Amino acid sequence: MRRCSTCLRLVLLVVVSGVLSGAAAWAAVPGAVSGVVRDQTGMPLPGVTVTLTEAGASSGREVVTDGQGQYRFTQLETGRYRLAVSLAGFRPADLTLDLSTGEQRQKDIGLEIGAIGTTVTVTAPAEDLALKPSRQLITREDVDHIPGALRAGSLAAIVDTNPSVVITHDQMHVRGGHQVGFEIDGVPVPSSGLGSSFSLLFDPKDVKAVEFQRGAYSAEYGDRLYGQVNVITRSGFEQQRAGEAMFIGGQQGTTEGSVSYGDHSDRLAYFAQASANQTDLGLTPPSLPADHDHAWGTGGATKIWAPVNTVNLLTVTATLRANDYQIPGTATAAGTGDSQLERDGFLAVQWHHASKSPLVWSLTPYYHFNRVALNPQQGPETSLSSDDRRIEYLGMKADGVYTRGKHEVKVGVDAFGGFLRDVFQLPPLAGAGPALDETVGKTALSQAAYVEDRFRPASNVTITAGLRWDESRAYRVESAWEPRLGVVAHLSGTPLTAHAYVGRFFQAPPLEALGVGGAQFAALGDQAFLLVRAERNTQWETGLSASVAGLTLDATYYQNHAANYLDHQQLGDSAVFLPVNIAQARLRGLELTAASPSDKRLQVRLVYAHGYAQARGAVTGGLGNISDPAPGGYYFLDHDQRDTAVACVEYRPTNQSWMHVAVQYGSGFLRGDGPDHLPSHVTTDAGAGLRIRPRWLVAVEAENLMNVAYFVNLSSEFNGTHVARPRSVTARLRVTF
Repeated sequence: MRRCSTCLRLVLLVVVSGVLSGAAAWAAVPGAVSGVVRDQTGMPLPGVTVTLTEAGASSGREVVTDGQGQYRFTQLETGRYRLAVSLAGFRPADLTLDLSTGEQRQKDIGLEIGAIGTTVTVTAPAEDLALKPSRQLITREDVDHIPGALRAGSLAAIVDTNPSVVITHDQMHVRGGHQVGFEIDGVPVPSSGLGSSFSLLFDPKDVKAVEFQRGAYSAEYGDRLYGQVNVITRSGFEQQRAGEAMFIGGQQGTTEGSVSYGDHSDRLAYFAQASANQTDLGLTPPSLPADHDHAWGTGGATKIWAPVNTVNLLTVTATLRANDYQIPGTATAAGTGDSQLERDGFLAVQWHHASKSPLVWSLTPYYHFNRVALNPQQGPETSLSSDDRRIEYLGMKADGVYTRGKHEVKVGVDAFGGFLRDVFQLPPLAGAGPALDETVGKTALSQAAYVEDRFRPASNVTITAGLRWDESRAYRVESAWEPRLGVVAHLSGTPLTAHAYVGRFFQAPPLEALGVGGAQFAALGDQAFLLVRAERNTQWETGLSASVAGLTLDATYYQNHAANYLDHQQLGDSAVFLPVNIAQARLRGLELTAASPSDKRLQVRLVYAHGYAQARGAVTGGLGNISDPAPGGYYFLDHDQRDTAVACVEYRPTNQSWMHVAVQYGSGFLRGDGPDHLPSHVTTDAGAGLRIRPRWLVAVEAENLMNVAYFVNLSSEFNGTHVARPRSVTARLRVTF
């Protein structure tokens, strides 16, 4: 009866969302690039051929400017694009630009009178960096060249290109927190877990581009403050009636394979991929050589792009992943023999509308299934902890953009429901009290609405002002109004652009809880369980960007003050983890980035962060010891690492080859409860690739080339101390057919 009631609530959610969407008449929108082509005097040029080609695509789209010199490309995905402009009697111009999700980019182009054989090449990374602070576009080429980035579950492409991003206890942490949100093709993947999943919903081999944000969020983003990962899947436009097979193999028993096929025409594009992987070194082990650390997985992804007519576009994206992990241990560690399986599926159907009117919109229903099972099928008679957690989500998102004059107004709503079924089976704690065998069911509803205006009062100033409302109905009803304000201003006569941002955030509580029996069980281990609360944040940042001698530079300082900071805590001596609120957190840091032009033979990139992750006060929700560990003062969180840096150098002797070296530095995570930290470490990754024929590519990569050994942390997750992964050399073969 409870399940039927839940289904009715989910159906009602979709109906309500649909009504809201229809009432708004707006909906996550496709991007667009438009502008005016002018001559040296500023006069518009009609009849100019403008070609737009996406990075890695085999062909582009072409338009001719109208009588006012205007051009426009619509229905564009996030990614890097090349604009080529040509007209007889003028020097052709090439422009490279990065397009964000739903961005309506205005780009005027000037042509110079000159010889046809010479081309004016313009790159716009400095402009992109200034307009989009705390954001990085990672292209397919980046994923191909960064060592280890194509491995299943790898986050190397994000870590190597962004400051303030670290991996500890097999989780990504950004700016001192791990509430990281994921989107696929601009559609949010709802998630109520916190630190329970190891796997990613996508395989990096499926990826066309990744847009990563670590701050300066628009009002469109609500939950998951500490990082937003928008994965743009391959669509079929990268190839024409062609397939690709890839094989990766090497040390640590690593074997991975994938096969894909895609095609496109003016009326239909499609892409499908299947993959499988295994390794003898899955999770970060407590000691080396790793014991009981095998991992394997399979998955698939598909995307269909189908224009209904010249103004309406239908896209369907589906992904599916299945992963299994052995929990590593030592010969004497309690709990050796634990294993965890994860199952994840996502489906989104997007209807985009983009005409010549100032209004473009999209409407997107979506579904997400997630299962995380620790020691599945273990009965209460065993000595292993068991936790089988299944969550289903069903939602609707609608967004729209209205552009007029100096204003770009975005409006949207998003609502989803979730149903949790969690089965706990735990042995007695410390040999005392009864075992636990309990099933918990929970239904939650989240809904949000936002409005934002991107206003350009002058050509060198952009002001973004927005307001968001979030409501969560889980353990209790919680809601918040969240104003956002950002300013970007180019300082005339200098290469500098200043940017500043402030915003409020509301992060819904994870849908993970104990029942009455579970709370009593936790009490046996001297722990209390209180209802988890939403985390509330105020974050601000300010910085300077510049373009000097072809280099793009940025320095950003941020502060994040959190109430009811969300973390996770181990249930007694078991391998089960549940969310916990800490009264306050103070997260702050300085970020530096520098990069040379991406179209040169030699490319250099440096990212550096100096930050603090501290908390204060007692547990205010969830599972934990309710006492204050440092009365009246701040203490460090276990993922505090003072300094991190990555320096990457890439050299391309020819257009068909590359060599890439990445050097990573970490000053060391917290030692126990602190305040001391573990020793610093420096590791090196290296790789090289060569296309030996038009259809064949080979590459060799080495992660932790010098085999540096160090402690990652000394926390209690999964049998305690984690040590660095040893050197891993792999070879990759890719064949196009």
